[in-house]
This record gives sequence, C-alpha cells and structure tokens, in this order.
Amino acid sequence: MAMILSLILIPAQCIAEEHVFRGFLMQTLGSWFKNPFVAIIIQSVIFAYVHSYNDIGVISIGISGVIFGLLSWRTNGLEAASAIHSINNLMAFYIVALGLSSISSTLSFMDLVVDVLITSISAIAVYYIGNKKGWFDEETPS
Repeated sequence: MAMILSLILIPAQCIAEEHVFRGFLMQTLGSWFKNPFVAIIIQSVIFAYVHSYNDIGVISIGISGVIFGLLSWRTNGLEAASAIHSINNLMAFYIVALGLSSISSTLSFMDLVVDVLITSISAIAVYYIGNKKGWFDEETPS
C-alpha cells in the first residue's frame, strides 16, 4: 500500500514545493530584481535550508534548487522541474523501500556528487529533448 500511496503523495509534495519555491518565491523575487540569477540563488538557498540535512546535504539540496530554478526559468514553467524533482524523490523512496539504502539526513561527499550528477544530467536531457520536441514553445491563441 505504501508503494502505491507514494506514487500520489511524493509527486504532490514535489509539485507543491515547486509552486512555492520556483513559482511563487522565484517569480516574486524575479519581479524585484532585473537579474533572474539573483532570484534563482535566493530561492535555492531558502529551499536548501528548509530541508533538515547536514552541511553537505544542504549544499546538495541548494544545488538541486539552482538546477530546478534554471530549468523553470529556461522552460517558462514548473512542469519540467516538477517532473525531475518527483522522479528524484520517488527514486530515493524506492531505493530505501527496497532495502538498497537506509534513510539518513547525513549525506557524504559522494552522495553530493551522485545527486548533482543525476539531477544535472536529468535536467539537461529534459531541456534538450523538450527543445527538440517543442515542449516549451509558447502557443499562440487562435
């Protein structure tokens, strides 16, 4: 039952975080500053500090926040970042649920490297494929 429930709750939680941090917070900050990178950095710092991890974990989450922020900015939406965020958290849940790892708020340097690589490669792949397929093109009203 937990496995099925996780397919609903984890994406819902990730989408909610994307709306709060990349939607509301990043867009509000972006309207205050001319440079979008200021908004991306500020929201990622706040995103990192609302997660209870050790220092390396906070850095890892902060980098993910930057990647999600850049992706949201470049795609003009929250969908791509929400999808990657959801898949990342679902993978972490299932790795623990299957007994392949244990739950910990203490990340190692290797965890940081792996997380940044996976998140970066996922974001680059989604952005590249999305551009090729026209996923991020704005539709003109008829």
